[in-house]
Amino acid sequence: MPGKKESLTRRNFIAAGSATIAAPVLANMAAAVPEAKAAEPARVAEKTYDFVERKSCDLVVLGGGGSGLIAAVRAAQLSGKKVIVLEKDTEAGGAMRGARTVRIFASKWQAKRNVPDTTAEYAHEAMNRMYWWLDEKLVNNCLRGTGQFFDWLCEQGENMEDKFYPGKYVFAHSAYEPLSPQRSAFGAFVVGTMKTQLKNNPNIELLTSHRVVDIEVENGKIVAAIAKNDKGYIRVACKACVLSSGSWIRNEEIMKKYAPLYFAARSAGGGPGGPGGPGGAPGGAPGAQGSQGAPAGQAGMSGPPGAQAQGEGHESAGGPVGGPGGTPGGGPGGLGGGQMSGPSHDSPMYTGDGIPLAEKVGAFVDYDSFVIRPMGPNPSTQSKVCTAMTQTPFIVTVNGQGKRYACESVVMNLGFFDGGSVLVNAGGKSCDIFNDETIAAALKYSQLPYGEQDPIKEVDLVPGYKVSIPSSSAEIQQDLEKYKSTITQADTIEELSEKIGVDKAALAETIKTYNEGCAQGIDQFFKSRKYLVPLTKGPYYACQGGLGSDGAFGGVRVNHEMQAYKADRKSLVEGLYVTGDFATGRHVNVRGVKWQVLNDLSWALSSGFLAGTNAAGYLKSIS
Repeated sequence: MPGKKESLTRRNFIAAGSATIAAPVLANMAAAVPEAKAAEPARVAEKTYDFVERKSCDLVVLGGGGSGLIAAVRAAQLSGKKVIVLEKDTEAGGAMRGARTVRIFASKWQAKRNVPDTTAEYAHEAMNRMYWWLDEKLVNNCLRGTGQFFDWLCEQGENMEDKFYPGKYVFAHSAYEPLSPQRSAFGAFVVGTMKTQLKNNPNIELLTSHRVVDIEVENGKIVAAIAKNDKGYIRVACKACVLSSGSWIRNEEIMKKYAPLYFAARSAGGGPGGPGGPGGAPGGAPGAQGSQGAPAGQAGMSGPPGAQAQGEGHESAGGPVGGPGGTPGGGPGGLGGGQMSGPSHDSPMYTGDGIPLAEKVGAFVDYDSFVIRPMGPNPSTQSKVCTAMTQTPFIVTVNGQGKRYACESVVMNLGFFDGGSVLVNAGGKSCDIFNDETIAAALKYSQLPYGEQDPIKEVDLVPGYKVSIPSSSAEIQQDLEKYKSTITQADTIEELSEKIGVDKAALAETIKTYNEGCAQGIDQFFKSRKYLVPLTKGPYYACQGGLGSDGAFGGVRVNHEMQAYKADRKSLVEGLYVTGDFATGRHVNVRGVKWQVLNDLSWALSSGFLAGTNAAGYLKSIS
């Protein structure tokens, strides 16, 4: 039976896009603005609800993604209090179900295997890279929190330690990267383990298909959450709250304001899909090879080979990044054709529901930290020749106007996860152009003795994505013939421009200028003269590339215990903890580029664990 009517303020979501909030993300440097002010809450009419059900708990978790589930289980186990998780999707787990590989620091598991603790060295290097803009206490807690989480995870079942093998994070780039416990589909394993704990703990209740639409606030504290299911509105009274509502990548108003270039590129169609994604994390090195950054004489450890992961993960333009042997990204379209898609970080569930809730309770929503992490360019073909050529400097890369915008190879110079140049300079659309002359030059270069080649840069490429050009002219021609339906080919530059949809005169001028630079040995984009090979005759080939993203990040500013700051950025919101992509603290936004100390999955694990731990401590303190 419906209960009596109650009146309370319901935030208008449009307030999140108010003109009083910080300027668009691509026009500022968030971390360099310590005195940023939060928006003044909008005043709207009172909202009345007819509750079909009332519940009460000690801790309510708003969002049942991976970090929310971890917080719920951790808090319930430590406090023995009642926990309710409200999740609007039909299944809990969120993007963590598609995440695969982690960084873990200072765990007992690593200590037992004589893995050195490089937390301090890694943190020092990372903080230098970000000009020490982050809170050192938060950085220390979130790094070490990964190890504390993993030790706790190993307590959640029998022989848990044996389910992992040593290996490095697949996009490792630091000399101090920890040799961490890895396994196939790491995120899905954690979610499954948390769901088992939820089912076995009578103090935890998970309610799926329950979208949180409002909160009640008394004396600056959340005292109830209002959720809506197919039967109506439900009121859940609480003493503390964990906000783990996920990102805002599917909120059109927020995207327009804080990621306008990405939103425009996505609205126009972002091009072809991405390449096949990684399998499981690689096994550790066998024998006596020491781990990178380890003291001399540190023994390496054997590990099983990486297992294949399912074709699910990062959003990409045209299709999800798939596992090797799994589903590849979407097929080719015109330059900029195709659809944006993704089963994980681009979920329709990520509509920024936490923004009005956080503002209503007076938390500091740090809009300056809102950032999209663009990926690309993503090649549109499975041709080994084309994919290899996109990774060599023997190409000319143009944007949708037929003009060069960076020194080639863009993806090798900047890295797969740093697609800002593709977004800002190319509008999310790019095309790599080459011919038989440049293919021959790339083949010749690849056959040089190792010492005569430039060292391969350590960039963030999807494992298995680095492709070498076939070793003979016959193999090259066979590959081009096999995949000709996915390769744009033309006898003249004019014909090529028509096929890829760029201005004829602009592309002709671009190639003319490039060829003149080759003759002079001076390139306007600073390419080394040893890579300057002119494109003087057809056939010409074009491999079109699109833009993707691994998500949207930024939200409530938190302290080292994952507790939310108030708008003054000094005092804290009582009883409110924030986790995952909606918690700001481990990254900075530098002109639309995300710099971070910890990868997304590790942050979700650590922030969820820390939030659950500290929420439990708070509940004990008030009981």
